[in-house]
Amino acid sequence: MPDFVASFFVNDGGDLSPFETKERMAAFVEVFDLDVLEFFDSEGRPLVASANGYKVSISEKSDAAPQPARLEQLLREYFRRLPARGRQYSVRAEESRSLGELVELFQEYEQRPSPRGLWNRTIARR
Repeated sequence: MPDFVASFFVNDGGDLSPFETKERMAAFVEVFDLDVLEFFDSEGRPLVASANGYKVSISEKSDAAPQPARLEQLLREYFRRLPARGRQYSVRAEESRSLGELVELFQEYEQRPSPRGLWNRTIARR
């Protein structure tokens, strides 16, 4: 069982960043980027970010329908773009049959011993 659970995601033009909490995600996001980012929970429910000065808060979009297919698409595209050293994850993503499997695979990928994984875990836990 991973010690990091990606419950929330920020999409920045196909680059996905995982976070354990909405509060940690809000602390990572800059006010100036809010218009170009997408926010989701791990089940594909869209979230909305708002700013009060330079402080960002993230909440559920009460009127938005869940979009699990959108998050699944983003995760699949993310895995397709991995470099050769991540090929095993790309193959497993192609074989995944559900959003839940892709989220688990993403968590596993972020846990691997690599500078990027370590960087993401460091930022996400602040």
